[in-house]
Amino acid sequence: AEGLYYRLVLQVGETGTGKTAALRAVADDIDAPVININLELSARLL
Repeated sequence: AEGLYYRLVLQVGETGTGKTAALRAVADDIDAPVININLELSARLL
């Protein structure tokens, strides 16, 4: 069951501020996947 649990992180900020780089660095440190859900896909999921 532990493998089925995911933590969702929402990052908001101006373009070019390092959001993706920071998220990928943390994911690498904890060996976690990064799944990018863009605005179009997130609207369809809601």
